[in-house]
Amino acid sequence: MVFRIVQTQGVVDKAGMVFVTICLLTTSVAILFGVVIAPRAWCSFCPMGTLQRVAGRGRYMLKVDKEKCIDCGKCQKICPMQLPVNEILDKPDCIKCARCVEACPKDALSF
Repeated sequence: MVFRIVQTQGVVDKAGMVFVTICLLTTSVAILFGVVIAPRAWCSFCPMGTLQRVAGRGRYMLKVDKEKCIDCGKCQKICPMQLPVNEILDKPDCIKCARCVEACPKDALSF
């Protein structure tokens, strides 16, 4: 299929080729950043991640009660963003899904 897309001709086909090139380029950059920098590096560049970061800044911050926390790691294992949940104070990558709050056996996390 990729070979078929590459062998396009005409003005409409060339415009489509620009689209394909952009998709391949951004995917390659995302994979490279994911391997070199961090597994969720693309979230820093994704329009949805950026919009969420701007709109949610300062709202519903995750609070960690260090006295209750037993460092069991359950919150980190369940976090879809792969964040070090019990160590964070203000991480813009947190999507506030509350999975970590539900998974905490000692109720040390809250929003």
